[in-house]
Amino acid sequence: METLRQLKTSLFFPVLLSVIFFSACTGIPGPLYSWGNYEDKIYTYLQGESPAAQIGPLQDDLLKIEGRGKNPPPGYYAHLGMLYAEVGEHEQAVSCFLVEKTRFPESAVFMDYLLAQPSQKAGEPAEPYGVSGEGRPRSILVMPPVNNSPDIMAPTAFLATSTWPLAESGYYVIPVSLSSRMFRENGVTVAEDALAIAPSRLREIFGADSALYITITRYGVKYVGISSVVEAAASTRLIDLRNGLELWSGKIALAESSNNRRGNLVDMLISAAFDQIANVLSDRAYDVGKKANHQMLSAGQKKGLFYGPYHSKYGTDLVSR
Repeated sequence: METLRQLKTSLFFPVLLSVIFFSACTGIPGPLYSWGNYEDKIYTYLQGESPAAQIGPLQDDLLKIEGRGKNPPPGYYAHLGMLYAEVGEHEQAVSCFLVEKTRFPESAVFMDYLLAQPSQKAGEPAEPYGVSGEGRPRSILVMPPVNNSPDIMAPTAFLATSTWPLAESGYYVIPVSLSSRMFRENGVTVAEDALAIAPSRLREIFGADSALYITITRYGVKYVGISSVVEAAASTRLIDLRNGLELWSGKIALAESSNNRRGNLVDMLISAAFDQIANVLSDRAYDVGKKANHQMLSAGQKKGLFYGPYHSKYGTDLVSR
């Protein structure tokens, strides 16, 4: 037995060392930001969760993130500012908007617009917004997704999960909770209506230099006999708001099926019923939609989105295409 233990140990450590050595040599960068529960909180906010229910958990996450010396993602402070404004804590809201503007200059036009609502004098100009990087976009406004699937929750899922892949690809993302609210308060409640807004007008309001348009074709759970398939499919276009030209397009189709079952018919029917309940309770459609959206919008893939200016690989992907 002792000999066997020594043999296992002698095999284990070389494998462990080789794994550590390989990981160190690959130089795979970690995430640009520490996200906490921010992405899920965007989703629940768009579903109607109250500002008061969001502020505490997001503040707790923020303390943990900054306590570890990490950075929260683009939009985090702006989202908090919106929540504080909604509950009447205007000083806290202003403070959050100013932090967002300081950390991400790409947000200046939109943050100045929000800050101007209660106090800025009429006609006072906002700070100028400059676009650098030889015309490549630095900031992205995610438009309300067009939904051609039968599931009414599809646009919420795709909108809520768009910030993570775009921000981790190096872009500043206009906070989707704030842009969604602004569209809604200005009577744009249908995604197709948002498509009619001129690019120059979107740039004037939000200060972004590009807009991402998403069209969802499939989303949700589909039942075939006693088996279920959770699927998500969409296409997207990135449009330059300075001239209306298309900068990039992409698409994704993803499906996850239930495990193949063997046994008698009664057992398979019971398993199928449990699967159906689990799909609803665990919101598997959201999980698959999130995975599809992350794959579609992440930079560094073949024919994928270019890296943005906050990423260390910014500009390097031009050489390989």
